[in-house]
Amino acid sequence: MIKFLKRPIVIISLIVLVGGIVGGYVYFGGDNAPSYDFVIAEKRGLIQEVSVTGRVKSADSVDLAFERGGKVARVYVGVGSKVSEGQTLAALANSEINLQIAQAQDSLDSAKIALEKLRIPTKTIDLLTAENALAKAEESKLTAEADLQKAYDDGFNTIANAFADLPEIMAGLEDMMFDNTIDPGSGGGDNITWYVNQTDYRNDRRDKAIRLRDDVYTAYNNARSVYTKSFDNYRVSSRNSDAKTIESLISEIYDTTKIIADAIKTINNYIDFVQDNMELNDWTIPSEVAVHQSNINSYTTETNGHLLALLDIKDTIRTSKDTIINSNRTIAEKTETLNDLKAGTDQLDIDAQEVTVRQRENALKEAQVQFAKTIIRAPISGTVTKQDAKVGEIVSANTSMVSIISASQFEIEANMPEADIAKVSMGNTSLVTLDAYGRDIVFEAKVVAVDPAETVVDGVATYKVTFQFVKNDERVKSGMTANIDIASASRENVIAVPQRAIIRKNGDQFVRILNSKDNKRVKSDMTANIDIASANRENVNEDFEEVKVETGLRGSDGNIEIISGISEGDKVITFSEE
Repeated sequence: MIKFLKRPIVIISLIVLVGGIVGGYVYFGGDNAPSYDFVIAEKRGLIQEVSVTGRVKSADSVDLAFERGGKVARVYVGVGSKVSEGQTLAALANSEINLQIAQAQDSLDSAKIALEKLRIPTKTIDLLTAENALAKAEESKLTAEADLQKAYDDGFNTIANAFADLPEIMAGLEDMMFDNTIDPGSGGGDNITWYVNQTDYRNDRRDKAIRLRDDVYTAYNNARSVYTKSFDNYRVSSRNSDAKTIESLISEIYDTTKIIADAIKTINNYIDFVQDNMELNDWTIPSEVAVHQSNINSYTTETNGHLLALLDIKDTIRTSKDTIINSNRTIAEKTETLNDLKAGTDQLDIDAQEVTVRQRENALKEAQVQFAKTIIRAPISGTVTKQDAKVGEIVSANTSMVSIISASQFEIEANMPEADIAKVSMGNTSLVTLDAYGRDIVFEAKVVAVDPAETVVDGVATYKVTFQFVKNDERVKSGMTANIDIASASRENVIAVPQRAIIRKNGDQFVRILNSKDNKRVKSDMTANIDIASANRENVNEDFEEVKVETGLRGSDGNIEIISGISEGDKVITFSEE
């Protein structure tokens, strides 16, 4: 047994085992704090690549079509024309899309200007302007408050003027109807009864006179009742009464005066009816009736004047109160504006505007993409062998219009999976390696055709994509197996993190950001194309929070674009050990 332990291989194995146990305890078991892998969010370029395998074949014609339907507006080539790569061959009417591009460009320019304004420090002149605007709003409020106080004073004066006349009017109406002044010697009773007795029974005139008399009783009694109540309220008030009391009294006296005016009109109708009946019968009309009508006209003029004055003062009070309310709103707005200027631009506002700029950029790109779909361009250099487009003709999307035979000798055909076909577009550049020469020899190619119809291969839907070699090369042979990497999209100078850092919850996306706390162990996982000799594991005071993010392009290197939610330099957790 001792000889066995003295063997070198056994001794070395024991040392490694003990060292591993001790090191593991120190590294992993020193405390119970969670351990995190993280990356530093930073700006970089992203490339989305699609890889596919195809086969080299002899080049033949490329069929070209518009990617959207429309009316053919221009045709630039005919059969036999020699064309070069990128040359325009035909175009649809696209003035509407041109307008959309112009509008999208204007919208983008406006968003960029707004962003630049947010980034510009507050100027002294802007502060002075905001302070002056606030001062004017406060002055406007003071003026409105003074106008309101004056309106209350004027309102009480208007009430006093009304009660200078209303007692006389009410007394005059009472004498007019209920005294016996028209024919006191007849013993026929009061004036209101005398009037009804001056009508005959023809054509129901007496019945109508009685109804009018009853209307007079009702209108007068109602006027007398509200007048008495209003007069009592007036007597216990003064110009020193509070605003609510004066405002209520103005409304009450206005309503009372209107009721008295209605009673005057009812009496006038009664007297006019009786007088018309007397004239119809050619009866003598006492002079007292004319006196009554004259008084009625005076009372009508006086009550109408008081009604107008009371209504005017009510409007003045309402306008002044509205002005004060509006002034308070304006003061609040101007105060907030001034405080914002003093505080400077909020970073969140800048971030939000940056998102708006990106959204407008995307809208412009989308309009430009739609414009590109109205034009057929030569994807390769060659000769036109078919040209079926006719000016004025309405064509459907993906209907072959032009065919070109390539000047190159070979092309590649590949069947693209359904999941990747949406990432590939005409003209995409590609890097090609051939199995015959290994991965070190790279050829350039371009996408020249994408079949709109699927091809089923082993029960799976695929789409045939044709690639054209950019240059002829004698090393390329028909039948060779080609490995193709297609650069389908790219982004420059964007914040990106590893895709595994994304957490999905209820349809939203989140990342975990490290924050300074106590006793958490983290290690820096600088994978995902970040060159670093080894990950850092360190004891620091950190904790994390989940932040909602908006993602963009998925790079072929395992990283994903973060459009909004985090900032450059944030520590983004990619893995945690609880």
